[in-house]
Amino acid sequence: MVLTNLFALMLAAADGLSDEDLFEALLDIETSVASATTVRLRDSPGIVTVVTRDEIRRSGARDLLDVLQLVPGFQLGLDTAGSVGVGFRGVWGQEGKVLVLFDGHEMNETLYLTPQFGNHFPLHTIERIEVIRGPGSALYGGYAELAVVNIVSRGAALQGAEVFVQYGHMTRSFARANVGLSYGQKLNEGVLEGLDVHIDAFVGEGVASDRVYDDGYGSKLQMSWANSQSSPTWLNVGVSYKGLSVRLLGDLYRVKQQDQYDALLDEPIANNYHAYFADIRYDLRLADNLTITPRVSAKRQMPWNGGPLFAEVTDDLFFYGKRVDRYTAMVTTSWDALPGLNFTGGVEGVLDDAAVMLDPQGNYTGVNKPFANGNPTIQYGNVAGFGQFLLITPIANITAGARYQFNSQFGGAFVPRVALTKTFDRIHAKFLVSGAFKPPGIENVTLNPEVRPELTRVLEGEVGYALLDNLHLTANFFDIDVTGPIVYFYDATTDIENYENFPRTGSRGAELSLRVRDTFGYVNIGYSFSTTEGKNEVPLYDAGQRDVLRGLPAHTLTATGSLELSEQLSVNPTVILLSERFGWLGASDFSVERSPPVALVHISVLYEDLLPGLDARLGVYNLLDFDYRYIQTSDGAHAPLPAQSREILGTLTYRIGA
Repeated sequence: MVLTNLFALMLAAADGLSDEDLFEALLDIETSVASATTVRLRDSPGIVTVVTRDEIRRSGARDLLDVLQLVPGFQLGLDTAGSVGVGFRGVWGQEGKVLVLFDGHEMNETLYLTPQFGNHFPLHTIERIEVIRGPGSALYGGYAELAVVNIVSRGAALQGAEVFVQYGHMTRSFARANVGLSYGQKLNEGVLEGLDVHIDAFVGEGVASDRVYDDGYGSKLQMSWANSQSSPTWLNVGVSYKGLSVRLLGDLYRVKQQDQYDALLDEPIANNYHAYFADIRYDLRLADNLTITPRVSAKRQMPWNGGPLFAEVTDDLFFYGKRVDRYTAMVTTSWDALPGLNFTGGVEGVLDDAAVMLDPQGNYTGVNKPFANGNPTIQYGNVAGFGQFLLITPIANITAGARYQFNSQFGGAFVPRVALTKTFDRIHAKFLVSGAFKPPGIENVTLNPEVRPELTRVLEGEVGYALLDNLHLTANFFDIDVTGPIVYFYDATTDIENYENFPRTGSRGAELSLRVRDTFGYVNIGYSFSTTEGKNEVPLYDAGQRDVLRGLPAHTLTATGSLELSEQLSVNPTVILLSERFGWLGASDFSVERSPPVALVHISVLYEDLLPGLDARLGVYNLLDFDYRYIQTSDGAHAPLPAQSREILGTLTYRIGA
């Protein structure tokens, strides 16, 4: 019924009057995520989706996973130890194939290369999310193999303070309780005119599910509170002044889980993902057409650390404690050499320094192991050069670029990128050929010193047509080949985990996007299809079907909309439909089974300025109380992990001087 009503709204909008402002709002959003220079979305040399702050608020998204599910191509699957990750276009992307940036900070951890999702990132502080639905290695390096998720906070645009309070409850358990405080200010006069300051603080508690988890080995677990807990603590500070920008971020994310690799543990254990980031950059404008930007950044991460809150060394059987520092220095330049010709390029040096946390006697504890060199410390160096030309011609816009990277462990890698784009009034077309690479993570090499980088080749094309000023249809195709994919596996019989390169994997398929904007609100509909037929040579991914990998659907249909009942009140439904998935569902013979299609329905009501400065939102998620479960994306002997049941969530946001 909700989906039918969304289509009815779309048809009603098509009968409305054309409006140039609506057309520009729909199609002429500016982005630089795929080009390094600011261009219109239609002209961007990539398949790019931009999710605005208004769309995030109205959709009622609870965390980043809710947002990514609405972007064509993204799918959710189970990794291990309670960790839910993302697949993209039918390929599992959790371990370093999808880059997540937050205000320029690289959120992927450097040991296993994973980003962590689930009541983690503070959505209320976000201005927009830019997604490259395709490789970004030429610009961003190794983690950008399949996609890039670039999150930009509001920063000084807030111009005041904002308090955020959120509480949710599932059918049988508390769901989440989060509190946030944001402040932003730009000085427009005085000695410090032009100074921008912003601060975001965020703390919370969440529960992954309230359902019963059956591990398939004879044990069951009521998932609630300590059995599936997530606790974010977040502080993001940014200061900029006359080209100089300084950003500091502390991210203390903690989860508890009991499912581990396969059979349930006797009691929950903690996994801490602590990270600290610092970044300094200066935009040196040498001329109107030439800018040089030196940048220095550092991050310290302690991911997957078990034990007490600050990961003190313990003798616990499951204790894992390693820290890794990454230091990056780079210089980039943007030069408008001639009218219609831009060059963007730079050089980058990276040093990774990792260490095992030893006990006071200098012994390894828990599951800690020495690194590939046999020592408790190790370093890897990396240098890269990259460049890209953007040439605007009457025939087409041509983007050509490449990145060469040399790693002290793996040697050199070269990835090219070519894009042709053309806009004809209401029509735009794109054709892209991209290379990408992903070097192994530090712990990949620890477990297998022979593991090598994986290389990817992607073909993409897109055609978009503005049927009306407020109605836009986009269709794109893709073909992905991953050579030498690095795959994790765990042998429950020998209790050994490892990584290996397999011959190849990949997918091909198509995506559709239909967007409507009018005075009533908006409707966004997305569809994605992917098949791995003839491409997958990784037995661990084999789903017993020719066309999909384990845990990931071949078809996804999403629809989200906003119906404005008044200037203040809006109703915002969301529908997510997933086709059947395949994997181990808990059968005693470990056979691959079929999981039925999924239908998730969410609806939220937003009342802006309920009182002066106060916005209130009430949402119901998984309205149908569908028993949705995340299926493991490899043959890892982990039963499906339950998602949340029906959740009722209330959110209050109060602006002070904003």
